Amino acid sequence: MTLLQAHSAVSDPHGDRAYADTKFVPLEGDVISKTRTVDKPTDEPRTSTTLEADTSLTVEVAADARYAVDAFLIVDGDPEAAMSLTFTAPADASGSWTPMAPATAGGAEVQLKQLSFGEAATVGVTAEGVIIPPRGSVATGATAGAFTLRWAPATTPAGPLTLRAGSWLLLTRTG
Repeated sequence: MTLLQAHSAVSDPHGDRAYADTKFVPLEGDVISKTRTVDKPTDEPRTSTTLEADTSLTVEVAADARYAVDAFLIVDGDPEAAMSLTFTAPADASGSWTPMAPATAGGAEVQLKQLSFGEAATVGVTAEGVIIPPRGSVATGATAGAFTLRWAPATTPAGPLTLRAGSWLLLTRTG
């Protein structure tokens, strides 16, 4: 038996366990400041204009928790078709996100409008590729579940819209 195991086996050797349990952040499990990142391992082309869940960019979130959301999306495709994207969260979650990208290819004005989960934004793309860096915040209610990127071409493209390998979604627990 290790010293830690022996110490833990005693009910409360120093009389401070109740105090410590309410004052310190645990080091295991879904704790504040824990970051979860998922990476897109392969390119994913799409031609359907129906918003669908990404095959890789989904992160499980805990109930009654708050998270900061960051993503790095590498996208290329038909500039005339653009890209439609949103995020979905568990049913009783609240929060918002913004695409932080121009609405048209080569556009000068970055979209910073606050959007609800499930509310789509249209962003410009180019055949050479663009980076779309959406950000947001999500607070879950009593229901744990998946936080997921959903995307599609905004209009029927001349060729596929492709979300490239190396794109990622990152959630950091803040509360």
